[in-house]
Amino acid sequence: MSKKITELLIETNVITSDEVELYQYGFDLITKKLMHMFLILLIGLIGGHFLEMTFFLGAYVCLREYAGGYHARTIRGCYCCTMFVTLVSLAMLFIFRQLNIELICICMLISGIVIWTQSPQEAPTKPLSEKEKALYGRKTRCNLLCMGILFGIGCCLYRASAEGIACAWIIQMAMLFIGRCFAKKYTV
Repeated sequence: MSKKITELLIETNVITSDEVELYQYGFDLITKKLMHMFLILLIGLIGGHFLEMTFFLGAYVCLREYAGGYHARTIRGCYCCTMFVTLVSLAMLFIFRQLNIELICICMLISGIVIWTQSPQEAPTKPLSEKEKALYGRKTRCNLLCMGILFGIGCCLYRASAEGIACAWIIQMAMLFIGRCFAKKYTV
């Protein structure tokens, strides 16, 4: 698909033949991200937690982009990891339905502290410059503050949104721990 789109862009003189690889790579990334999002929402729909998974996805994408953590080394590994994270998230949402909101708030607080103090975290496949670390750290903290406010509003008005955000924070905290473990494994 990315090849056909790139060929169309060359034929219409939007890009030059020198830019083909760059555009194909970009289209491949976009396609991969859209597939991940579609599968996450489909699993949420099948599991009866579509709205919660929508809030999870929005919060998780915002955090994951800048906070870092574990990154699979291959596309196949990335898909497997995404499916595992999605299924764990769905299981967490079922569990959250049985918990009182105060316990979920405690989980959010712990996750928020870990993410705040441990982000951004680079991976062997995604090294960061000092400038990127500073920028990503600020963006992560800003995202945490904004989502924390949305979580608070969700606790009062729409619990499903709060549960989705809480799930995203807990999963991101886990990805930071896993990323730290794998970083030690590959640097030793």
